[in-house]
Amino acid sequence: KQIGGYSGLRKLSKFTDEKGINLFLQDNFIDAYSENGGFSNYTDVVRQRNGLVSTNKFSNRFILNPYKSWTYFNNKFLPNLEKYPINGTNFEKFGSLIYYDYHNDHPFVRKETAKKWNEFMEQSKKQLGSAAVRGGNAYVFKTADLIYDIPTRDSGYFFTDESIPFYQMVIHGYIPYSSDPFNMFYDDKVQKLKAIEYGCVPYYLLTYKSSDYMRYTSYNQLFTSEYDYWMKDVIRNYVEFNQKFNEIWPQFMIKHTKVMEGVYKVTYENGKKVYVNYNNKMVVAEGNEIEPLGYLVTD
Repeated sequence: KQIGGYSGLRKLSKFTDEKGINLFLQDNFIDAYSENGGFSNYTDVVRQRNGLVSTNKFSNRFILNPYKSWTYFNNKFLPNLEKYPINGTNFEKFGSLIYYDYHNDHPFVRKETAKKWNEFMEQSKKQLGSAAVRGGNAYVFKTADLIYDIPTRDSGYFFTDESIPFYQMVIHGYIPYSSDPFNMFYDDKVQKLKAIEYGCVPYYLLTYKSSDYMRYTSYNQLFTSEYDYWMKDVIRNYVEFNQKFNEIWPQFMIKHTKVMEGVYKVTYENGKKVYVNYNNKMVVAEGNEIEPLGYLVTD
């Protein structure tokens, strides 16, 4: 109610529908907090192999049984949205978390949990039109229309030399994806170049008011999000990415090459090449001049 309630959602969905903007509602169908209520911390939650409920040390955080969550999704969540022009659901953790549940009535192994997550997304597509997901584990590929927050770096283990966009080469041209929100970058220039090298769609995580309003809540992941502060940056990057990469988004990424130290080339199926220079000086790569901490798109 404090952010508008159903009347606010009605106004928002009407506005986005008139403007041709896709509107997804994000929800977390995995975590359950006792202070929110609406579930049984005995029959609706995950149990360990020894029969004990999976919870934290305060016994106020739980993981929902996939079947119980599925029942809520179909009986309460989706019916509430039928009267609004919503385009899809964004499933917050389905792309990054699957688990066993030794529930007495509705047990799940990991494979069955992944299958259930896909049923959620298929139902969202059937009723609302689309499904988005945060985290990009491979089991979501067949149903996700949009993937958020996929990794752009390797594990850092000693047996790897450097990161390569193998994951991105698999799905680019099939499923649009993004990495970290641009307003959460710790290094604007380098991480923007990484998003360009890895073929990511720009993505911002914004609020109308300052994130200071959430200072004393349990949500501690958003530090700079006020839209008025970021709007010029959003527009600039939107225009830049749309002009430079509009012909690349639907293309397969067919080759990734390290041209020289700190300089990489990505080749797409239509012949477009993207050079990225992470060095602090201008370089000449294959006859092309590339600005320091810059990039170049060629035919």
